Amino acid sequence: MSAPKKRNIQIGAYRHRVVADPNYAEKTWKILEHAIHEIYNHNASGLSFEELYR
Repeated sequence: MSAPKKRNIQIGAYRHRVVADPNYAEKTWKILEHAIHEIYNHNASGLSFEELYR
């Protein structure tokens, strides 16, 4: 009997297509500006610190 052929399996990386928002930087700066004003006015209870961290 002959030995079964050995197959070389190669797995390629998944290429996830990311669509970037062109106004992302401007939106982020507006959110941070608003948060800084709220912190300065001692009204930080409504802020999401997790969102600001991201």
